[in-house]
Parts: sequence; C-alpha cells; structure tokens
Amino acid sequence: MRYALVTGASSGIGKEIARCLAQRNWNLLLVARNEEILAQTSSELHQQYQVDVRYLPADLSESAEVDKLIQWVRHQQIPLGVLVNNAGYGVWGSFDTLSWQAQQQMLQVNVMALLQITHSLLPLLQADKEPAYILQVGSLAGYLPLPYFNLYAASKALVNSFTRALAYELRSRNIYVTLLAPGAVATRFNERAGLNDIPAAQRYAHPADMVARAAVDGLFKRKAVVMPGFSNRLMARLVSCLPKSWSMAVAARIYKPQ
Repeated sequence: MRYALVTGASSGIGKEIARCLAQRNWNLLLVARNEEILAQTSSELHQQYQVDVRYLPADLSESAEVDKLIQWVRHQQIPLGVLVNNAGYGVWGSFDTLSWQAQQQMLQVNVMALLQITHSLLPLLQADKEPAYILQVGSLAGYLPLPYFNLYAASKALVNSFTRALAYELRSRNIYVTLLAPGAVATRFNERAGLNDIPAAQRYAHPADMVARAAVDGLFKRKAVVMPGFSNRLMARLVSCLPKSWSMAVAARIYKPQ
C-alpha cells in the first residue's frame, strides 16, 4: 500500500483527513508540532484501521524544520501517493500592532512551507505510475481582503491561486491537485488566532470531520475545488459579484478589535 503525508495532523481538519485516508487503507506519514498529541493520534489511527502510521514532530514556522520534514520523507523510501498540506493558522489584529515575528512565522507556515514541501516532494509523487494526489488547504478567506486579518487572508489567497494554477500545470502528469477552501471550522483555529471574543467567527463553523470527508471525497474524485457548506459557496459567489469595498466594510465590522 502507498502512503499519504498529512501536515498539521494532530488535531482538527488534519487529523480528520488522516482518519478518512486510513479508512481508505492508506498508510500515513503524519507531521505536527505537538509530539505528545501526534503520538496519540498516530497510535489511535493505527489501532483502529490497522494501517502503518509513522510520525514526525516538526514546527513548520522554522525553515530548518521544513528541511527536516522533507529529508525524513525521503529517507522513508516508501511509495508516496498523497500529499496533504494542511498545516496553517492565522493571527488577528491590526497589521502595525501585531509583532512582525508573529506575522512572519504565520507566512512561513501558510505559504513558504507549503510551497517548499510541494516542490520538494513532487518527484516522489511522480515516481510511481499510479495516480497521485495533492490536497492544498486554502480558505474562503482567500477570496476577500480581510481588514484585521489581512496577512492571513493574503496567505490563503496565494494558496488558492497557486493551487489552481498548479493543477493546470500537472494535468497531464497523472497528478491531481485539489484546493480545499473551507469557511469557519470548529477547531482550535480561533483560539490560536485570538478570535474567541468574536461570536461571528464560530457561529457558522462546520464540524472538522464533515469538512475532512468532503475534502477527501473531492480529492479522489479529482475535483479542482472543494468548498464544504452551501453558505460558504453562496458567500464566495457574493464576494465575487459585490464591490470589494462593500465586502471589506462588512468584514471590518466583524473583525475590528475592540
């Protein structure tokens, strides 16, 4: 059996995507920051689904840790058939009041790590004659400039655009690329971003397992984009039609710090 690599795999969407892949008899390579939780997740998935699960604790906000991840995957000498770049997070607040280090680290995880991992592991995905799959986790936030969440939205706009373009480039190489663009999801994302005091940030959150099932189903159906939830698809359509100034004004009222 081939292997699937999932980053940000210890909890939330990443853990549920790993579960969905294990249910489909994929062996797993799991990566996340917290070694204790990652070990528990790996043991749980191995015991429940009887697949091989290997894990690596790594903080992708450090470029050296990204290099370590890539070397670790290469040293496994296993057939890699799925790459899921799920690791990512947001920081909330005015651009000038947030520390540059916090914003730079977020961009490292959301953008640079995703790009480097994809670029470095494409040769492994192409090594097998079987179809290979890449799932990049973007966001509904990437469809609109978001005041007070600006660099997060910008990072996801890059992921959204890059993923669609990469899918076109790889269309004749038996590698299928899917963009997952969820709206709010019931995970620890809001807690880490500092959004707990904004009710609207959780009001329409979808369960992580529902989002993961839609993502994995869409991936193997070779869909270009998976956007779980009718309300999110409607929002994306409205954002594309309405003047950006209107949409940003609404978003600013939601996310402006008190």
